[in-house]
Amino acid sequence: MFNLSIIKYCVRYRYIIAFILFAFLVVAKLHGSSIAYWDLIIKEKVNKNEETVLFGKARGIRSDEWLIQTPIFFSQTETADFFPLVNPNIRSDGQNMAISAYAPVFDLTILGKPFNWGFILFGKEYGLSWYWYSKVILLFLLSYELSMLLTNKNTLISIVGAFWITYSPAVQWWFSAFVELWIFSQAIIIATWYYVNTNNKKLKPFLIGVLTSSIIGYSLTIYPPIQVPLGYLTIIFLVFIIYSNSSKIRLKKYDYVLIGLMVIAIGLTFYSFFSKSLEAIKLMSQTVYPGVRFSNGGNFDVNYLQLYLIDWLLPYKEINFLYREDSFFLNQSEVSIFLNFLPAIIFVFFRVYNLDNDKKYFIIALFSYLLFQISWLFVQ
Repeated sequence: MFNLSIIKYCVRYRYIIAFILFAFLVVAKLHGSSIAYWDLIIKEKVNKNEETVLFGKARGIRSDEWLIQTPIFFSQTETADFFPLVNPNIRSDGQNMAISAYAPVFDLTILGKPFNWGFILFGKEYGLSWYWYSKVILLFLLSYELSMLLTNKNTLISIVGAFWITYSPAVQWWFSAFVELWIFSQAIIIATWYYVNTNNKKLKPFLIGVLTSSIIGYSLTIYPPIQVPLGYLTIIFLVFIIYSNSSKIRLKKYDYVLIGLMVIAIGLTFYSFFSKSLEAIKLMSQTVYPGVRFSNGGNFDVNYLQLYLIDWLLPYKEINFLYREDSFFLNQSEVSIFLNFLPAIIFVFFRVYNLDNDKKYFIIALFSYLLFQISWLFVQ
């Protein structure tokens, strides 16, 4: 009973607890970067009397983060201008930083990059902590809210869902790369849900602000392999929310003003981004990676869906996993996959006919989306 009371208390005051935890982590300059791996490369600069890794170990395989992403963060703090659009320290003619999903740039695009606000406000050390733990905490909170929506406010299952999403292998291995898209998608869904279910005039501007930032952030985190399929799923949720609440949605003048301001902010940001970065986008589209890299699907074994059964064996091992007879290898981050209930979920689906019509149609839509995603694995 005591433990249950603690859980209820934490759930009730989750936002206050999250804020206090976030503030502590940022002030303490803690983060989960593998930037310490540079100590193995530039050994003559290492002070053996200092230890920067408190827990765990810097991982070489996280090179997308410590070799590329975090140095880009820091490079933006070492320029003459304040977080410029074009960084003169990268490439001979400078590098457009706005097309990067994670580089802090002090222009309108910063509206859609809340994880970078710490760099703008407090500099690189606090900024790195802000970036790292704002994503962890927001992903956990939003996953809980989304689970509450899906489970009809079942608290315990929603807590499991929040841990399930936040600490799934696919999230943790790719945490420094694409987690923003999952956060923005959930934020769009949850903010829309609350907006259509509240008459609180003080809350609505905040929700519109969340929607504005999330739509901008989702659109400018340019990674189509996740953006496109996740976009379909987000649309399914939004259609369900609007359809199931259509009888009580009554937009007033106040709502039209807020929505209008959101549209203007999004439009101005997009105009600023494309007018300043179109040439850089064209240049990127001509590169070997990511420009001309593509996949048609159809060349994966359906057993790929069950790789999560061995994920727990591979967390700290530098391995190459032989995936197919053609000697195609995957490393441990590529083998990672979300923990899921396949194939059991297929049999559970047949209970959908016992649900109300609104929920029934929603489950059918989600199941159709699942089949559509799975089909990509074996249908070219």
